Amino acid sequence: MLLWWLLAVTAFKQGGALATPPEVIRQMIDDGWEFYGPNISATVSEAGLGFLFGNVAAIACGIIVIIFPRLEGPAVLLALATYCMPIMAVGPVLALVTSGQTPMV
Repeated sequence: MLLWWLLAVTAFKQGGALATPPEVIRQMIDDGWEFYGPNISATVSEAGLGFLFGNVAAIACGIIVIIFPRLEGPAVLLALATYCMPIMAVGPVLALVTSGQTPMV
């Protein structure tokens, strides 16, 4: 936090590219709950659904691997591939293929 503040008042002072922490807090107060409330609730809702669906898929995959041990190798490779894939690369593809809030979840 101190480094952020120091950079804001020194290296990035001329262009105003980096706001100081008090300026950020002041802007948040000026914007008010009317701006942040809907955005926070939408983000928490989408993140919660994504967390739920991800855990259900992981548990289902684990149960399948327990029932069919020969699928452990491919399941581990699939899990590794999905873990290593950057979200920024998958997001636009999901936005094209799906609709509504599905890409965000």
